[in-house]
Amino acid sequence: TYDPTSGVTRLQYKIRFQNTGTFPATFIEVLDTLESKLDIRTIEMVAASHNYTLSFPSPNVLKWRFDNINLPDSTSNEAESHGFIVFNISTKTPINLGEVVQNRAGIYFDFNEPVITNYATTSFTVGVHDPFGLGSLPLSIAPNPTQDNVTLRYSLTESADSELLITNAQGVVV
Repeated sequence: TYDPTSGVTRLQYKIRFQNTGTFPATFIEVLDTLESKLDIRTIEMVAASHNYTLSFPSPNVLKWRFDNINLPDSTSNEAESHGFIVFNISTKTPINLGEVVQNRAGIYFDFNEPVITNYATTSFTVGVHDPFGLGSLPLSIAPNPTQDNVTLRYSLTESADSELLITNAQGVVV
């Protein structure tokens, strides 16, 4: 979500893991080294599949530890072999149209080598410019992103001249 007052964007990440080994995992550690555009001070936990402790071993690193998780392996209990973490985090500064924020994590099952997740890539393709300094433009765009049709809703609490320009990801007015 975008905060028009501060200009920063709040992102939500979900890290999923599954024990595909051959024995239950006693503990699991998930390490997430954040990109420099993300503000570690704004982390907000939303949910997790199991009890955990969260620590910050380095200035840009999040570490979740699931002690005594006893996560079954997928061959003996596929349904219970899954876990997850969901958290929100804000960007440090406003993100410009066309910028990308990437995130990925390393998941350690007991003393094994880490399983590295795919990158979660967020592209900023919709921007709102507030030339009159209203602070909070009453504009909603849905669905976002879209390839075909889009619905724009725009309303002002008082009468004012306004102009709405729609551009594609390359900045060309469409």
